[in-house]
Amino acid sequence: MSAVEDDLVLADRAKTVMDMFDLAGAAVRPVVARLVRVAGGEALEVTEGDLIIKLGRSKDIPVPYRLACARLSSFHCELHLTPATLQVDIVDTSSNGTFVNGLRIEKGKKVTLQSGDSVSLVNPSATGVEAEERKHLEFLFQRLKAVSKEEQMIEELTCGICRQLFYKACTVLPCLHVFCGHCISQSAKHNSQCPECRGDVYEIRPTHKINNVVDQLLLKRPDLKRPDDEIAECDTLNNIPPTGKVVKKRPREEDDYDYGEEEEEEGEDDSDDEPLPALAPHAFRFAPHFFGAHSLPPTNCAQCTVAAVDGYLCPPGAIHVRCFSCKTPFAERPLCGVPQRCELCRTPFCDLYLGGCKNPAGVGYLQPIKDHTMDALPARLFNGNSIEQSILSSYLATAGITVPAAWKECVEKFSAGAWSPEFAGAPASSSSVICKPCCQRVFSGLLYHLRRSVPRDALPDTVTNRPNCWYGKECRTQYKNIPHAQNYNHACPQEKRKE
Repeated sequence: MSAVEDDLVLADRAKTVMDMFDLAGAAVRPVVARLVRVAGGEALEVTEGDLIIKLGRSKDIPVPYRLACARLSSFHCELHLTPATLQVDIVDTSSNGTFVNGLRIEKGKKVTLQSGDSVSLVNPSATGVEAEERKHLEFLFQRLKAVSKEEQMIEELTCGICRQLFYKACTVLPCLHVFCGHCISQSAKHNSQCPECRGDVYEIRPTHKINNVVDQLLLKRPDLKRPDDEIAECDTLNNIPPTGKVVKKRPREEDDYDYGEEEEEEGEDDSDDEPLPALAPHAFRFAPHFFGAHSLPPTNCAQCTVAAVDGYLCPPGAIHVRCFSCKTPFAERPLCGVPQRCELCRTPFCDLYLGGCKNPAGVGYLQPIKDHTMDALPARLFNGNSIEQSILSSYLATAGITVPAAWKECVEKFSAGAWSPEFAGAPASSSSVICKPCCQRVFSGLLYHLRRSVPRDALPDTVTNRPNCWYGKECRTQYKNIPHAQNYNHACPQEKRKE
C-alpha cells in the first residue's frame, strides 16, 4: 500500500475509529461518582470522560441532566471533573442558588464534593417549594472511585517502554494500549505487535486526551518533565503524524468489520469472542529480558565498598539491578532471604532489601499481598467491562461495604484457600511478595469471586435476569461492545469451547 493510499484509508476510517473509542470509552473511563436522587430514580453519573457536566432546564442539556423545573435556571450549575485526580467540584451558575449540605455556595466558585454531601438545586428551607418538587431536586453525592493519589496517577500515566511519563502519547489499534509516540515508533520499526499484549497492530494514532492529562500533571509536578535535550531527541524519533499511521493492512474480515454494528445473538459463533490471552502482569516492561526487569552490566553500589548489614560485599563484576522507584543500583542476590523483586512481574525494588527506598513513593511498594492496602476498585476489573464494574460498585455502595472492607474479605478468603486470582502465574498465597500494580491484578481476580458470591436477591432484576455469556469472563466482546455487556452476564466462567 502506498503512502497516499495509507492517508486515504486513515481519512476514511477516522469516524469509525472514533466510534470504536466511544464503544471502548466506558471500559477505560468508568463511573467516578454520581448524584443519587433523594426521591429515587435515575442517578446523574460522572464518568472519567466528563470534564464538565451542566445541569439545568435548557433544551441544549442532554437527558438525564436536563431537569424540568421552572424554578431552575437554564444552566443552573456545573460539575467539574479534574482528570489527573478524579476530584469532582460543583459550580453554581444560577439565579436562585445551589446548596451543598444546606448552605448556599458562592456563585462561580468551585466547591469540592465529598462522598455523602447533600446537593440541592433549590433552597432546602424555602416554604414556597412543594415538598414533592423539592425531593426531585435534592441529591446525595456518592463517590464510586477514590480520588487518585499523585503517585497512582504517575504510575497510570507512565509509558510501559521508557518508564517515564507519556510524551506525545499514541494509542495502538485495535488493542488500545498507549505508549509514547517515539517509543512506539521505534518498536513498530522492528515488530508489528503491541509491546504490551503482543496483539497485531494495524494503526497508531495520537491520543490527545491523555496528553492533556499529562500536561495538567506536569503543571503540579514540573520535576517530572523531561530535559529539553531529551524532548528534542524524542521528537526526532517520533514518526507518527497527527493523522495517525497505518502499520499494516488489516485482514479482509477485520477490514470490513463495522465497529458500530451490534454484536450478533449469543447463539451464533463469533471468531472475535475468543478467550482472552493470558497476559504477563505488566507484559512488555516487566518481561525478564526487557527494560525494568533486566540485570545491569557490572556497576558500583554502596555494597561494593562497604559491607551490608549481613556482611555481604559485592565481588568484582557482581550482577546489579536498579530499583524501579528510586533508580538506586544494588547487588542481585536471589538467595539472600530478603525479597528484591516482585514475584509476579520480576521488577526490582530496593525498599525491603536496603531497609527503605529513597523515593517516598517506593516505600511499601513491594510487600506481601496481605499487607497491601486498597482504596479503589481496579481500573481493569472484569477485563474493563464497565457494566459489570458498575454492578459491583452499586452493590458495594448499597450494602455499605467500603473498598478496604472488600479487600479485607478477599484477602481472608485467599488466605483460607476459598478464593484464588485464577490467572496465569498467579501467586500461590497471600504471603507472596508483589508490587502494587500486580496486587491490583490480584484484587481484580479476587473481586470476581466476591461478585459471584453476592446473593441474587441482593441485586436488581435487570442484573439477575440476564443470561450468561457462553464465553463468560473470558469474552473479548464485553469490553468493546456495550449492548453485549448490558445484555449478558460476564461474571461467570466460560462455558463455550472452540472446536
